[in-house]
Amino acid sequence: MFFLKLLFRNAFRHKLRTTLTVVGVAIAILAFGLLRTLVGLWYLGVERSSATRLVTRNAISLVFTLPISYKDRIIQIRE
Repeated sequence: MFFLKLLFRNAFRHKLRTTLTVVGVAIAILAFGLLRTLVGLWYLGVERSSATRLVTRNAISLVFTLPISYKDRIIQIRE
């Protein structure tokens, strides 16, 4: 009981410092929860997608589309 009384007495001696510490800890906990949620949602999309899904992309960059001549080759792989 003595330690609890000592803790509260010293914690509220500087109210601004105590308030800023509590707000900082609350923001850290909320940020951690938000980031864990976003990471979980990111991997949820991969887990729920079909295992037979075919993903293709240009070897040079994601900005460039695939040539039309690849259409028949992609259809052969898919079937």
